[in-house]
Amino acid sequence: MTYNQSGDTGPYFLSRVLHRSPILMYNLSQDLAASFSTSFTFSIAVNETDISGDGFTFAIVPNALLPHTQSATAAAMGLFDVDIYNGSNRSLQIVAIEYDTFLNPQYNDPDDHHVGLDINSLTSTLARSLPSNLVLKTTNYSRRLTSWIDYDAAQRQLDVYLGEAPTEKASAQKVLSYSPLNLWDYVNSRAYVGFTAGTGIFQERNAIYDWNFSTQLVVVPNLSRSAQSFVSSRIKTYRLIVGIAAGIVIVLTVFFFIEWRRSSKGLHLDVDLMSTPHKFTYKELRLATANFKDLLGQGGSGTVYKGVITTNNGRSEHVAVKRIAKASKEGAKEFKSEIMTIGRLRHRHLVHLIGWSEGQGDLLLVYQYMPNGSLEKLLYAESAHALSWPSRFNILQGVAAALVYLHEDWEQMIIHRDIKASNVLLDSDFNARLGDFGLARFFDHQRDCMQSSVTAVAGTFGYIAPEYAMSRRVSRESDIFSFGVLALEVACGRRPLSRSEESLLDFVWKKHEEGELIDASDRRLQREFDMDEMRCVLHTGLLCTHPDPKSRLPTREVFRILMREREMPELPSSRPVALYVQIQSRNVYGRGILTSTTSPTSHNQTSSLLSQVQLSGPR
Repeated sequence: MTYNQSGDTGPYFLSRVLHRSPILMYNLSQDLAASFSTSFTFSIAVNETDISGDGFTFAIVPNALLPHTQSATAAAMGLFDVDIYNGSNRSLQIVAIEYDTFLNPQYNDPDDHHVGLDINSLTSTLARSLPSNLVLKTTNYSRRLTSWIDYDAAQRQLDVYLGEAPTEKASAQKVLSYSPLNLWDYVNSRAYVGFTAGTGIFQERNAIYDWNFSTQLVVVPNLSRSAQSFVSSRIKTYRLIVGIAAGIVIVLTVFFFIEWRRSSKGLHLDVDLMSTPHKFTYKELRLATANFKDLLGQGGSGTVYKGVITTNNGRSEHVAVKRIAKASKEGAKEFKSEIMTIGRLRHRHLVHLIGWSEGQGDLLLVYQYMPNGSLEKLLYAESAHALSWPSRFNILQGVAAALVYLHEDWEQMIIHRDIKASNVLLDSDFNARLGDFGLARFFDHQRDCMQSSVTAVAGTFGYIAPEYAMSRRVSRESDIFSFGVLALEVACGRRPLSRSEESLLDFVWKKHEEGELIDASDRRLQREFDMDEMRCVLHTGLLCTHPDPKSRLPTREVFRILMREREMPELPSSRPVALYVQIQSRNVYGRGILTSTTSPTSHNQTSSLLSQVQLSGPR
């Protein structure tokens, strides 16, 4: 952020990197406020012998305009013009977390390596020195840190975490915590979020490598009153009485409504509307899709149609409407899971869920339209031109980035359970968007999800990890196995399983053992690819599909390898083989016991074993 395209920095640099659209922070009339979670990886590189400064901030600001004067550089770190506002002014409507690398006594800085909470001022409301193992500045340009910032509007709690990259949030250190913080007292109802930075006489290179941001509107009781301190206590008491009375009426109304719906034949979903996208009427979506005429695709979980809706600003927008007709209870459960999951996620490599509806016995999901369709459709297109290698490599990098977000960076760990080519959609620039969260499961980051099992194996045959098929235990490692199959599929242009050919895993391992791994690549590419990138994808795919889940690559390592940020681990010279022993007792049946050996002779053991596992569930 504080150096140019040539990598040069200089005195009095100033920059802002903001989300292009403002975020709804609160709605006083409805007692709604935004909780948010954000994470980003960064570095602050300095020359070994130089004094450096000044740092950067993650900020909530009222507009996207750059400050006007040089006084916004240096200690101001791009937040505002100090000359105009004299260092503090309530009208600024700015709240920021500063990552400060320069000691400014006039702002009561504790030292030159601290984090602080800044509210309309450069003098931090709270500042904390960082431990010696988390010093912000580095002379090693490859050293990076990751920070997480969580704000809980209901609890009025702000927490900041920091860790050496790559790391998971659970392993990071909490470096700042502040409560109570009523953001609605300090920022605009619609505000921009992002980063600001500046240098003064002394320079440094501030860089952001990745950024995830998600927000969720939650009910904050009495929000409007807490934001208006001038309201008299008598009026407050009156509102409280009215609120209680209204609450009783609402509870009774909801109770009788639920009882009525239960007695009716229609399908009713108990969905938390405060954490979900927009709800359309069934009529709106029937009109948007011209009575469901423009078919985009059909699968086991529903039929997808193209439609056009009108946005709040009057523009027409193409959408994809997924219709789950005459849904069963299991289908309704998946539908609710998808609303509650993807409706709260925000990542550039995930499909954006716009809204939902129910009616006529149908369940409907409204997605952002992806003009280039699914990866499966393009990968196996009958046209003469195969999907180019640069596009394929970029797609895999995008899916890996999405998995890091789901497995490590979001507030909970999400196991997708159905990673496959048809669930990877492509936008107009062929960027990957992972979709279909109907089978997703949530877990706390501190909890070992391997201890949790599902009642039935669900997913898509050919992508399912063998230990999951045997034990029904859900894990990040089972998602990584599916991603490994996807990576090999993209590189080789072959389906995971085929009646006329050997399995994809058998084929690639055989090529590796023969010392001809590159020959496994898709022939339609005619070797028009970067050899190192192809080797990287094939190696990664085989390592991700290791039969022993403990030997598979961690999610973030997969991403770093594909981004060429670290070397690939060595592959075994011959294929590891897993032995699964099925045990049966009064309390346990079908739990897998796993041992791993290396054998060059057994190419078909794993695939033949999997072919005997009967899958159940909606897929």
